[in-house]
Amino acid sequence: MSRSNTFFSIFIVAIYTLPFILSPVAYQDDIGRTIWGYYDWESNGRPLATLSMQIINFFVNVFNLSPLYIIIGLIAYIYSFERSCTYIFNDNRIVISLSCLVAIASPFFLENLAYNFDSMTMLFSVSLAFLSAFSRKEGRSRVLFQSFLILAMLSLYQATINLYIILVVVSYIAGVNRNSNHAHLIKTHLESIASLAIAYVFYSLVIAKHFVKLEYNITHSQTTFNISDISQNIHSFIELIGPLLGGSSSRVIFIFTLSVILLSSVVSSFKVFKHKALTALTVVNVLILILAPILSLYFVIGSLAFLKFPVFSPRVLIGGVGYMFLFSYSAYNLTRHYNKAVLYFTLLTLPVLLFCFNLCYTYNYALKDQARLESSISDQISYRLFDAGFKPNADKLIIVGSEPRTIVSINAIMRIPYLEKVLPLYFYGNNPFGFIKLRQTYFLRDINITDKKTLDEGMSHFHGAKGISRTEYFSVLKFEDFYFIHFN
Repeated sequence: MSRSNTFFSIFIVAIYTLPFILSPVAYQDDIGRTIWGYYDWESNGRPLATLSMQIINFFVNVFNLSPLYIIIGLIAYIYSFERSCTYIFNDNRIVISLSCLVAIASPFFLENLAYNFDSMTMLFSVSLAFLSAFSRKEGRSRVLFQSFLILAMLSLYQATINLYIILVVVSYIAGVNRNSNHAHLIKTHLESIASLAIAYVFYSLVIAKHFVKLEYNITHSQTTFNISDISQNIHSFIELIGPLLGGSSSRVIFIFTLSVILLSSVVSSFKVFKHKALTALTVVNVLILILAPILSLYFVIGSLAFLKFPVFSPRVLIGGVGYMFLFSYSAYNLTRHYNKAVLYFTLLTLPVLLFCFNLCYTYNYALKDQARLESSISDQISYRLFDAGFKPNADKLIIVGSEPRTIVSINAIMRIPYLEKVLPLYFYGNNPFGFIKLRQTYFLRDINITDKKTLDEGMSHFHGAKGISRTEYFSVLKFEDFYFIHFN
């Protein structure tokens, strides 16, 4: 791992993540943590996420130090990637750096990078997945070392388990393509699977059992083996992923990446049959090579399908990083024997990177534009309620309808429909994030979050409410101690 190569990796990854570094926007959970400075990742089964944040914040209340968190996370990711993958790419410096960028440029990882706080801990988890999957330790220490890293990985972010599985598959394929000893190859990767099983059992029986608290977290950690539930979960995740293929450019890029992976699998399978005797191990190798594209697609979702009530959000699809990494390795495998291998590899990955850069910069600009509107709406709501005599500690606030999207946000979604999934609206119904945003204003700093019972009661009086004032975005109405913000 050369210093110049590391600097190049940092440079190109920094260019990709530049919008999140220069203009961080408080995203969902960030809003509450910015105001109150709480940790609480441990109640979601992520105690190492809490510990890492406590260390950086010197064990006092957490503070929004953005962009420091994402910078630390990216440095950890680049270091672990280069340390893990150098031998896979035969120490080809340019290929290693570009592959490092391709992997993290997964469209599903955009939401993870958008978080001011969680981006660091999620990047730490991804880093440990690479270090554990591509560990080159031998002997008994290998299983112990891998199990420890996987346990830490799960304690940072559980969904990374799918990425680890894809990386183990890629590691096996790379071993086949390097003509590694078959018996040793199977042994080491069975150890990788055993390490995952050991770490997962320990995590489930000790970490999760001890730390996971609160109804929301407990509900979303429950597993199911009901075929109907599993198939429904897979269907729901496919519906979540579907909009990414809604645009013509998105479909072309997906077909292109899958074609490269498939072609690499076919070429590798042909070489195995051509140069190896037909044995049981040969058949196993070819089978894994052929199944690799299917496995990489499935494990974008993977273990999430077995959750009774999974979180249907792009941020849990960490397996997408693995799919992008497999594409990068496949592009390398197809070009590595040519004299101009680096040039051909760059040409294969360039269209994908251009699409991902376009997606990232479009997303961040739309996110910032919507946040500016929400800040303006918060200030206007605070001013109008103050003028109307609203008492934050006594009166009840009901939000009717939903905040509008900005023209920029609408345009971004029209270009790439998938972005609607990661451009949330906060002001609607009893969405707690909308009320937390209102608490950022001085007058409404003590406002109570409206629960469902209060919302239902308030809506029963909505049509009898009297209009008080009106802006270009919303109207203010009142009925006794109920105040309504009705978006136009």
